[in-house]
Amino acid sequence: MKTKLVIVSAVIIGMAALGCFLLPGCSKSKISKVQPGRDATHDEIRNTSVDDWFDRIGEKEAALGYAPNTSLNALIQKAKESDTVKDSIVNEATQIIGDSTQDSYKRWQSCYILSYIGDERSIPTLKQALNNDESVTVRGVAACALGAFDNSDARDALEEAAKNEKKLDVQAWIQKALDGQFLPKK
Repeated sequence: MKTKLVIVSAVIIGMAALGCFLLPGCSKSKISKVQPGRDATHDEIRNTSVDDWFDRIGEKEAALGYAPNTSLNALIQKAKESDTVKDSIVNEATQIIGDSTQDSYKRWQSCYILSYIGDERSIPTLKQALNNDESVTVRGVAACALGAFDNSDARDALEEAAKNEKKLDVQAWIQKALDGQFLPKK
């Protein structure tokens, strides 16, 4: 189990870093201000509430001594505790993504959370973010997240967005998603 957690953590950090460093506007994101720290322990993940982990996304996790993306990783791990916890995480991430008053960093991190959980109920929210979010970064990460689903609704959403997206950077992420570059490795 520990090996799986390490692998998942490395993949999450790698995707989040790709999203941050390759998507426009991300140089101003909170991740660029965060210094390395420690990962959360299994007990911390288990004993910390879903709301608290969402609240820590960004600068709070650094202030608590955590490494970048610790909250994202913790929520993905926490989703495995039970269907009730998973539903709570999906609902909270969905609300955050749909709330334009939320910080864009938290919104794109929530897109990654939904993609790693893999719950297909997330597809409409990710589609909405891809098509309508003002943030180029959120739209690009929503494309990546949709690309993690092997699902016709996700593919249809990407194809539709490819016809309408004006920003070349987001177009590139949509194409990578359509090419299957974000599908989980089997």
